[in-house]
Amino acid sequence: MKRLRDVDSAELAHRLRVFVWLGCSAYIVLAAVEFRLYGASLKFLFLLFLNIPFLALVGGLLLWVVNRSARGWVDMVSGAGNIAPAASFSFQESLIIRGRYAEAAESFRSHIATHPTDNDARLALAKVCAAHLNDPAGAEQLYQEVRRNRPTPRQESMASNQLIDLYRNTGETGRLKIELARYAERYAGTRAGGEAKRMLMEIKGEENEDPSLRSG
Repeated sequence: MKRLRDVDSAELAHRLRVFVWLGCSAYIVLAAVEFRLYGASLKFLFLLFLNIPFLALVGGLLLWVVNRSARGWVDMVSGAGNIAPAASFSFQESLIIRGRYAEAAESFRSHIATHPTDNDARLALAKVCAAHLNDPAGAEQLYQEVRRNRPTPRQESMASNQLIDLYRNTGETGRLKIELARYAERYAGTRAGGEAKRMLMEIKGEENEDPSLRSG
């Protein structure tokens, strides 16, 4: 399943349309002011041409400021930016590479027992459970533990995304709808939240077309 990400070219196009509309309006207002000041003179005609690159520059700067501000807000929500990266579990990763998944899982569990606040270890263990040990229930429990264990914004977002993937892969449509609704509400106003809402509407639309798809 495609990961929910804060990337939306349609929204960027919408912003560009807004800035073009505002630019045209600003051009008309500025031209009217200049005509009132200078009349139909050569200076007025010169300013008409000068207004185009001037407004384009101002609009470009405003668009850059808006995008940068939005990106900063999304980084804060998703845990990107200056937040420290996840801990490295080189030993467990080496076991996974060699296909020793049960040993890697046991090593993660031992680590969590001595470091009960380590949500990154829980996320890593849940991935092993879901991808290699055929234990979706165990993975689900770990993701829920992450939520209850004071996660960082990045950890919370990862747990939510992984739960969405888990329910999609296991066909748990009912839980998938609940998780998508939760994600859409939690990140309302962001592009990722909007994508979750869109996915939820698609599932409900498919169920309306074929009631046999409904599941608890």
